[in-house]
Amino acid sequence: DSRSVVDSRRGIPETVIDKEDYEILTRAIQALPKKCRRIFTLRKVYGLSLNQISHELGISVKTVEAQISIGIKKSREHFMKLQDDVSR
Repeated sequence: DSRSVVDSRRGIPETVIDKEDYEILTRAIQALPKKCRRIFTLRKVYGLSLNQISHELGISVKTVEAQISIGIKKSREHFMKLQDDVSR
């Protein structure tokens, strides 16, 4: 049944856009430095708390906070650069 494959509430264009957005986000995360990428992924993708990440990686909560901030900043820069490239 094709209804189980494609969400009937959403059209193909919306599904394609979501896939493209996911791919852009994936590239932005992959571009982060290794430590930052790991912390950012644990927090934003897996939803771990700052304390959980701190405990799992053996680093301070302040370091976790700083790395997440760096991840957000660098991801934002990645998106801004991509927007600039598209608008040219």
